[in-house]
Amino acid sequence: MRRKLLHGKMLGVLALLLALFMAVGVAEEERTDASGQWKYVLEDSGATIMERVEIPTGDLVIPSKLDGYPVTYIYGITDTECDVTSVTIPAGVTRIGTSAFYGCSGLTSVTIPESVTYFGRNAFLHCDSLTLSVARGSFAEQYAEEYQIPYVFALPYKDLSANDILSVTVEILPHKVRGDFSEDDIKDLVAILRIVDTSNRDDSSSAYGGQAVIFTLTMADGTEEIISAFNPFIVINGVGYRTDVCYELSGFGATIAKTPF
Repeated sequence: MRRKLLHGKMLGVLALLLALFMAVGVAEEERTDASGQWKYVLEDSGATIMERVEIPTGDLVIPSKLDGYPVTYIYGITDTECDVTSVTIPAGVTRIGTSAFYGCSGLTSVTIPESVTYFGRNAFLHCDSLTLSVARGSFAEQYAEEYQIPYVFALPYKDLSANDILSVTVEILPHKVRGDFSEDDIKDLVAILRIVDTSNRDDSSSAYGGQAVIFTLTMADGTEEIISAFNPFIVINGVGYRTDVCYELSGFGATIAKTPF
């Protein structure tokens, strides 16, 4: 009788453990993606990047999918050395883990999509040269403000309209040729500026020679925006970026100033 009671109790315990096991689930085994570059685990929401197989260097672009699974969480990129200078995080990522980029002292730029709504503790600790590229009004902007991390807007003129601008002048250097914008010219300029992407910061334009096209925008609120197109750079109020739009902007400014481009 006693054995039967013990046997019954053991079965009850096993049933309870099985129920807990089914409720919690099995810890997903770490995988390496088909490219051999990323280690990840699967969660309900998608793939969690654990680290890059090879030590990352230079400009790092995080993939939006691994083996067909959407990347939603960046736990980290390395647990050893970190020699990256810029990181681009794809849309769809919602979380960046604790100490994900800890100690990446050479990191100067991280582009963060609007989808990110969580940053772990010390995600960018000791990244002393870092500027975040964020969407206006995003959680990433709030995070940067709270932790006093320098930031810029990835599409700074996305919501710009011609009504926001009182006047525009353009100057072509070194020719020192100037031109003024009509209302229609301002509308055309706004259409170009709306697609300016500042996710790739680069302040090395001073090392290049050649023609610069400098736009001075007097805004309706009384402020000024100084935008220089200097292929392949755009410099906005003293901060430089690499972007393909600079070619279109340079050509447009040269047309207004009636200068060969």
